[in-house]
Amino acid sequence: MIKKENAITLIALAGVTIVTLTGDNGILTRANEAKEVTEEAGAKEKVQMEVAGSFDEHGNFAMDKLKENLKENLGLRTKLLQSSNGINK
Repeated sequence: MIKKENAITLIALAGVTIVTLTGDNGILTRANEAKEVTEEAGAKEKVQMEVAGSFDEHGNFAMDKLKENLKENLGLRTKLLQSSNGINK
């Protein structure tokens, strides 16, 4: 009888462990979410660095320099839209 109770306890613990690892609020789900947030923050920081490096010696923002920086340093291709008044968006 004790062996049967131990087996039931082990099965119950296994079920709890599986739910803890894989549930909506489980360890694996939360670890994956944290990874995504970290990757997004890293990408944002890289773009911000390229923007910061896109100012000329007079402190003026140079859109062409940004496009060049994004292409050369991050491998991104950019296509800027121009509004009817000629201001880049």
